[in-house]
Amino acid sequence: MPRLKITIAYVGTAYNGWQTQARKNAEPLPTIQTFLENAVAHILGEKVHVHGAGRTDSGVHADGQVAHLDIPDNRTSLNWQLALNTLLPRDIRIVDARLVPDTFHAQHSAIRKTYEYRLWLSRRYAPP
Repeated sequence: MPRLKITIAYVGTAYNGWQTQARKNAEPLPTIQTFLENAVAHILGEKVHVHGAGRTDSGVHADGQVAHLDIPDNRTSLNWQLALNTLLPRDIRIVDARLVPDTFHAQHSAIRKTYEYRLWLSRRYAPP
């Protein structure tokens, strides 16, 4: 199966991090991975696992999170960036989508990861 690499930017305020979190006898918590997998399932008509380069905690934002998924041969010409952005909430955006060799793995093929921490310490008002 062809492999698709996607680069994602998101504002994580409304999400419980990257990774899908199943809850017994309840709807899963809202996560970035869950929304992505649901959008892909809508396009393909079947559930597909989206592999992320790493996990983020609840409320954390990302500017270039990388993930990959395997797609059917007959879906390689689809504009995946447009298709996914049409289905995803506005605070989750696909900034790039491209076919890569099937040896690529979002986590294991990473050359580097950069984390930036910003803390808001003012008691007067909340950040914009």
